[in-house]
Amino acid sequence: MSLKRLLKKPKHKRAEQRILDMLIQMKDTSELLINLAYTALLTNNKDMAQDIFELEDAFDQFHTDFELEVLRMKLGKGEEKRRLGLIRLGVASENLADAAAQIAEIVLRGVDVHPVMQIALKEADERVSREVVSANSELAHKRLGQLRLENHGARILAVKRKDRWIYDPEDQFKLQPGDIIYAGGYHEGAERLEALARGELHEYK
Repeated sequence: MSLKRLLKKPKHKRAEQRILDMLIQMKDTSELLINLAYTALLTNNKDMAQDIFELEDAFDQFHTDFELEVLRMKLGKGEEKRRLGLIRLGVASENLADAAAQIAEIVLRGVDVHPVMQIALKEADERVSREVVSANSELAHKRLGQLRLENHGARILAVKRKDRWIYDPEDQFKLQPGDIIYAGGYHEGAERLEALARGELHEYK
């Protein structure tokens, strides 16, 4: 199974299907960026903030490719409003990605977070966490389907492997030492996953 790269340009022959796939990828990625940005702000996580900048740069290029694809799309007479609508949807996703980068910049500048924001984090039912899979972690070399993370209130949203991003990895995806995992879930589930990634908790045979 080949890795699914985040923001990978689809190879469908039909232009409309390619554009639809690109729109879905931009929607999913902009949502991920916003979630990461707020978490980075609330936890003062500079590593997460830096990752947001890298992903937002890739998003910018992908958005340009999307607009070019829309401009090349053949439309019938009187259908130009469809093109305009698609471009506006792309711009909306780009604005979300830009907003995430602006939040990340606050973190990297070291601006203190208001105590109200800290309270909001503690009261939130779910949160996003960032952790590196250590060499002695039981997560290493295991497929996600084997881990059954959802049963413990956590789900891996994305994995950064060197310079590649894998969004919403499938059950057959195998984690490797050094992978940076981004997971969402309830506090207890997220803390358990973080401990597993660091090799501090051992629950699997």
